[in-house]
Amino acid sequence: MKMRKLPTHYKCMATTVALLNCFLVSIAHGEIEFLLAYKERVYEQFDNTPPTTPAFWFFNAGASGNTLVTGGTVVYPSSGGPVTLTGEGGTYTTDGDDYLSQAAMDAVFPNGQYSLSIVDNTTTLNFGPFNLTGDAYPATPHFLNLEELGTHDGSLDFSLEWTPFAGSGSDDKIIFQVFEPELE
Repeated sequence: MKMRKLPTHYKCMATTVALLNCFLVSIAHGEIEFLLAYKERVYEQFDNTPPTTPAFWFFNAGASGNTLVTGGTVVYPSSGGPVTLTGEGGTYTTDGDDYLSQAAMDAVFPNGQYSLSIVDNTTTLNFGPFNLTGDAYPATPHFLNLEELGTHDGSLDFSLEWTPFAGSGSDDKIIFQVFEPELE
């Protein structure tokens, strides 16, 4: 695979996802591929210096499947009842906003019982309640050689190195995304 050469300064986002009792289901008779509910914190790293504070926090819940999945709702503490999931093409989620702090995210999406109702091939399927609790995020790794990636010849192999994913459990995940900088 050929990669284009990246500029020397670019943004890298490391997301620590607290999949607090996240659930994945495969339903033999249905068209739902998976259900999700998670809280995450996102760090942005611009060079080899580890980021010290999250750039933002995010929550999402929903379902994904083929085009026979046509909608759904989620109920959570403080929702006051079913909240319609948005989307199309088989993927429907809360389509949440970024939050500046964990407390701000938790004020809207607090710990507690979450339930999903998904419309699958004209049948509403109910899932849950699932307990989404915690707030114990593991240490987010940071890249050790991000600046070197920026000057690397993309036609050659490169091993991106990062610190350990310390304190993580079986439900914790990390997602790395590398972005080219926006030209000013």
